Amino acid sequence: VIQGKTSHNHHHHHHKKNYDKWNDIVKPLHLILSKADFTLDGMLLFDGPPITSTDSITIIVNIMKEARSCAILEIRALNILNQLMDHHEHLRNQALCLGIQSLLFNLMLDFPHNELLLSKSLFTTMLLLRPYGGLEGCLFNSNQMNAIKSSALCNNGIKIVLDTMKNNINSRRIQYMGCWALVNIALESEHKKILIKYDAISIVCDVMDKHCEDAKVQFRALFAMINLVTSGDFQHQPQLQHDQHPQRLNDNIGEGGGEGEGRSV
Repeated sequence: VIQGKTSHNHHHHHHKKNYDKWNDIVKPLHLILSKADFTLDGMLLFDGPPITSTDSITIIVNIMKEARSCAILEIRALNILNQLMDHHEHLRNQALCLGIQSLLFNLMLDFPHNELLLSKSLFTTMLLLRPYGGLEGCLFNSNQMNAIKSSALCNNGIKIVLDTMKNNINSRRIQYMGCWALVNIALESEHKKILIKYDAISIVCDVMDKHCEDAKVQFRALFAMINLVTSGDFQHQPQLQHDQHPQRLNDNIGEGGGEGEGRSV
């Protein structure tokens, strides 16, 4: 009995330390979430001195690095991060510079079946890769798309995104956000080559088969498919035949490395 009490007290002390740790980490995030008033000039107003939105991005990214083992905190951080990036282009650029992409892909590996966290991470990936100027979709000349290239995606991120979709094929939420992320990932030519290498077209087909009665998933999947099968450069290779695409892609692929619904396209 004495040993049992000692063990119980030890566990209670351990949980108290963890609670204090997360409480300290989340304080600045809670401040941003609960007391911030978003203004047109991109400032966040608090009870104390004003903090710029740029500072908030740094705070959020640092919190996400500290809270890697706490899914709830990561979800809260992604909620406010997505809101900031969706309304301010310069904040999205800062998040890219701070390496948020690698954090997202690590979260997908750490929580492979957490539907809410995975869907939030995929939505953030979509926002990060949205073409400059907000032009999502397809059928643009490569010079018009202003696609964003991500080294984290080229290394291992694309495979992680596709594995996340394959391993959660029954989740309508993950497939919807996954296909939406693929829409923007496939706009960049190097990304597209890696997507083809890892059989993204078959994965999207599987998504469409599995969720054949979900119009919203079908909508995102169709746009992802269009961007996957559309040539990335219409000007430089106007004579390229359809049956030449697989060979051209295979020859150029390297080995690689190991909310709501949002707005419509």
